[in-house]
Formats: sequence, structure tokens, C-alpha cells
Amino acid sequence: MVSAIAASSLLSAVPLVATAVRTWRRREMPGAATFVLTTAGAALWAVSYGVALFVFDPGVRWAVEPVVWLAGGVMPVGWFVFALQYTGRADLLSRRRVLALAAPAVAFVALVAVPATRPLLLAGYEVEPMAGAATVEYDLTAVAWTYVVYSYLVLGTGLVAVGELLVSRAAYRRRAVVLMLVVVLPSAANLSYYLGVGPLPRVDLTPILFSLAAAIYGYGLFRQDILDLSPATRRIGREVALDGVGDPVFIVEDGLVVDANEAAGEVAGGDPSDSFGRQLERLLGVSPDGVDPQDAVLVETPEGRREFDVTTAPIEGADGRRIGQTVVLHDVSDRVRRQQRIEVLNRTLRHNIRNDAGTILGLAELLRTEDREESVEFAREPAAVIAETASDLVDVAQKARDVDRLLSDDASVEPVAVREVVEAAIDDVASDDLEVATEAELDRLVDVDVNPDLTVRTRRPGLRLVVKSLVENAVEHGRESPRANGGEVAAARGATASGTAPVSVTARVVDDGGRAVEVVVADDGPGVPEAELAALEAGSETALRHGSGLGLWVIDWGTRAVGGTVTFDTDDGTTATVRVPDRADDQP
Repeated sequence: MVSAIAASSLLSAVPLVATAVRTWRRREMPGAATFVLTTAGAALWAVSYGVALFVFDPGVRWAVEPVVWLAGGVMPVGWFVFALQYTGRADLLSRRRVLALAAPAVAFVALVAVPATRPLLLAGYEVEPMAGAATVEYDLTAVAWTYVVYSYLVLGTGLVAVGELLVSRAAYRRRAVVLMLVVVLPSAANLSYYLGVGPLPRVDLTPILFSLAAAIYGYGLFRQDILDLSPATRRIGREVALDGVGDPVFIVEDGLVVDANEAAGEVAGGDPSDSFGRQLERLLGVSPDGVDPQDAVLVETPEGRREFDVTTAPIEGADGRRIGQTVVLHDVSDRVRRQQRIEVLNRTLRHNIRNDAGTILGLAELLRTEDREESVEFAREPAAVIAETASDLVDVAQKARDVDRLLSDDASVEPVAVREVVEAAIDDVASDDLEVATEAELDRLVDVDVNPDLTVRTRRPGLRLVVKSLVENAVEHGRESPRANGGEVAAARGATASGTAPVSVTARVVDDGGRAVEVVVADDGPGVPEAELAALEAGSETALRHGSGLGLWVIDWGTRAVGGTVTFDTDDGTTATVRVPDRADDQP
């Protein structure tokens, strides 16, 4: 009998070693190397326990006992680590955590190995032969039972991780059943040994059950390809795919964000984990349930206002009930901008140019057919209208050229001295084909109060075009102010603004969730017509709602190109505020 029990324990190491060797050949698969280590621990357990059954001398038997407990301690921790790796949760593991899990086993074995501390764990330890085998009898102390319970909790946690595959695809369910049987059968035998139940209460049948477990694992390895089509690849692949998608993706339950990818974190202005538990509507300013799939929604992001198409899909539980939804935002800002530019340019070409060209042709025909002697005097008024109308056409051409430059601008982000850009923009106004004002007139009409040391990381050409367009618009309207007509002269551009010029340009730093620079261009003219601002705010033009030209659109498009926003206050003249975010974290 003794030979059968001991031999069975020793021989059970053979299929375990074969299992370890076979698995080692697939060690690149998730969890395979850890499973080899765990299987090696099981083989050591089988061999050390088989040898112990031959040892009747209490002193020698005590020397073997720590090895048996050491091998048994490897099993729960090894299985737990394997389970997390196999199911794609290796990110929860770290060297420190694994060492912390193994620490109780190491401490227990150390106490068992020291004669003075053994009674703290194994009380009344004696060799009590059973059926010719050198079995032992002892009582587990409260400390020992605590360790045993801890080991089974670690083991059970690993079973739960693998058990989740039972509600997955059929292929994964079969793999889960195989792996759970590999662990449950030996564990049940071991627990019955601790409880002292069964036909041979003092014989630990765990090593012998390892043979059956190895056979089941072999079936899974060769018939179920247990190491192929790893669930870790599926789980991690989904996470990588989610984060790899350029579109922001939110997973929502009852309006609250439960998960988000990296792109969603960028839109929300922080780490994706910061969105957890927050209302999606508050986060984005829009409710996905109230969005028409045909319409783009406007979202304020750290990079400025962006337009997104919103796609939602329900998430259903196993019983078919809806438990949440996925919300995918597809950035269509560029498409919206292109469509917007086409509409505006089309309206300008059809309306402004056609009307202006018709005016010029009509007046030219009038002059051609006039034959009175005083025709020179008569021609002065039509000629003035022709000149003004032609100037308007030049204005349209200039703005169209600005739009072309803006669309083709691929300038990188760089540190920009704001005052330098402002002064360059004012020089652009003076040298422009439109001849809005001479340099001397601009010195009289425009005050500049910008700190020379103020900088912002942005795209220089875009900011310069925006400031130029704003100053140009302000000068044209500011000329109509009482101060401009009164001839009051302001300080030169290099001095601090005196506040007497009809147009002022200032800049300041703001920091309310992210550093930005606000450039403010103000004039005390009649103000921008509400109809033009309404078209700008709506983002499109119609026959009844359109601007008189391209100026405001160039400002809007240029501001968006630098990731900023622009607002207009027309209560007293016009005050345009351009907010430019500091792109300090961007790559040039």
C-alpha cells in the first residue's frame, strides 16, 4: 500500500513535467511562462510529498515538511498571476504586488522550517503511519488556518478571473472549463486533507490528483488549443483598438461616463480617467440623446471650438436590456469649414461681384452714351461710384487671397512675440492693396498697448492675418468716430496708449483652465451690423442672412486656424476679443 501511495505521488510529477515542457515551447503566449512556473511548483509538491511518505524518522520528516509547504505556497500565487495574464489583466500586476502576494507563503514556510516556531502553526505534529505510509497528524493553529484561508482566497480570485470567460464566446468557455478543472480538482483534494475527511484522512491526495489535472490540461492543449486565440489578445486588443481610434469614444451609463479612450480625454481636457462618473452632457455641453444624426454638434475643447458628428450605439446585457451606450464623436470641423467657405465664397462671387460688376457696367454705358458738352462735369459722380465699386471688388479679391493663404498655411507652432505680430499686422494694413490707411494715418488712428515681453506659442501667420483683418475693419469704421474726425492725435505706436485714438489694440494673459493670450481690438465706430454677426454665429449664410463681404469670415477662420475663439461686443463701438491658447504642449 505504501508503495502504491508514494509511487503515485512520485509518478504524478512525470505528466506535470511533460506539461511544463510542452507549455514552455509556447512561452510567448500570455501567461504561459507563469503556468510553467506553477506547474513546476506542483511537480515539486508531488516529489517532496512522495519522498516524505517514505520517511518515518520524525527528525528527517520535519526536514522534508518545509519543502512540501513551499511547493504548496507556489500554487495559489502562480495560478493567480497566470489567470490575470491569461485573461488580459496583466496591467494589474507589478513586481511589488506579486511579492506582496507571495510574502505570507514565504513567512509561513520560514516559520515551519524553524523548530522553535513550528508549534505556532502545526500543533501536535507526529508521524502516524497509515497503511504502511509515513503519514503525519497535526492540528492547524489559528495562524495556520489564516494562511490556508488566504491561499484559497488568492486561488479563488484567479478562478473568478478565468470564470468570467464562461459568459464569453463558446471557444473561450471551453478553455475556461478546462483551466478551472485543472485547479479545482487538486484544490478540493487538498481542502479535504486539511479538514480530515475522506477514506484516507491523513493522506494528502493533492499530488495524485495532479495527474488527472495534467491529463485534462493536455486535452485542452492539444484539442482546444488552450494557448491559442488567447483571451488576453482579445481584451488587450479591444483596449488598444479603443485608444488607437482617433475619434473620441465615451462609454456611458445613465448619462454618466464609465470609460473613455485617449482621444476622448483630449476633447474633455484631461486624462480619460478624469471623465469617470461625470455627466457627459456637462462634459461636452451636448446631450447625445438629443442630437440629430444629420447635424454636427459644436463642442468647446481645449483646442477651441470643434464640430463633431455624434454616433451612438446601445449596450445590452445578457438579458437584452439596455444597460448603457457608446458615444462616438467624429471630428468634422474641416469638412464643415470647407462647406462654410464654399457657401460664403459662392455667395460673394454671385452676389457682391455680380452686383458690383453690374454697377460698373451700367455707369460705364451711361458715360459712353452721354454727349452733352458738360459731360466732364456730369461724369464726376458716376466715376466716383465706379472707383468705389472697383475698390470693393479689389477688397473681395484681397480677402479671397487671404483665405487662400490661410487654407494653404502649414506653419508650425512656435513662440510668438505678440507685440511684434501686432505691429507687423498694422504694417500689412498700410502696405495692403486696399490702401485703407497710410502708415502716418495708422499712427494717428491706432493705439497699441502690448507688453513687448508677452509671448504665446501659436501659428504666427494665422494670428498675424487675424490681427490685420481686425485692425483693418476697426480703422475703416473708427474713421467715423468723433475722435477720429476731431483730429486728436494719439501716442505713437511705440508708446503706451493714451486712450484718445479711435482704435486701440491691447493684449493680456488669461489663465482659467489653461494659459491663453487675449488680443483685444476696439474702435468707437458704429459697430459691426447685427446681420453680419448673426451669419457668423450661425456658421452659414442665406439670402436673408449674410454679410457684406469676407472680412469677418477671414477673422473667424483665422482664429479657428490657431485654435482660438473670437467674440464681438457692439454695445459701444466694436470690441473684438481674440483668445489664443498657448500651445506649449504641442510639437512644432
